[in-house]
Amino acid sequence: MKMRRIAILAVSCLLVFTLAPALFAQESIEIRKILFAEEVTTFGLYEEEPSSSFKKDSQTVVYLEIDNFKRVETNGTYSVDVALDFALLDSSGKPLINEKNMINFSNDNFKSKINDLYFTVDLNLQGVPAGEYTVVSTVKDNNAKSYDEETLDLKIVE
Repeated sequence: MKMRRIAILAVSCLLVFTLAPALFAQESIEIRKILFAEEVTTFGLYEEEPSSSFKKDSQTVVYLEIDNFKRVETNGTYSVDVALDFALLDSSGKPLINEKNMINFSNDNFKSKINDLYFTVDLNLQGVPAGEYTVVSTVKDNNAKSYDEETLDLKIVE
């Protein structure tokens, strides 16, 4: 009977040590939503483009909603440190735009724990030839040392 209790205890400890990191780990930052928008008013208020096909020399807005970013509390205020890398690649993978830290949102003065964060990127397609492209957006949470990357297909027509 004593041996059985020891075996059950050993299995229980193994389960706790195996599952604990997953149960208590902070989720990684993620791009919850990415889309082309005609107009953006604020978080969650936007007019989505009807398609991902654009006329040559036009412009659009890339709208991104960011989730699971880490907020660090110090003396009653919260800090957030999130950055955006942005690239536009042609069909062969060659970058036409490749901006590291295009947006760097770092603030340590929040009195409340913010939950909603969004970025907009004005994408001017002036001079970009007709063809198929990929928008690559990478958000980095510098507080949590995590990142997420999402892509959008884009077509430019004459």
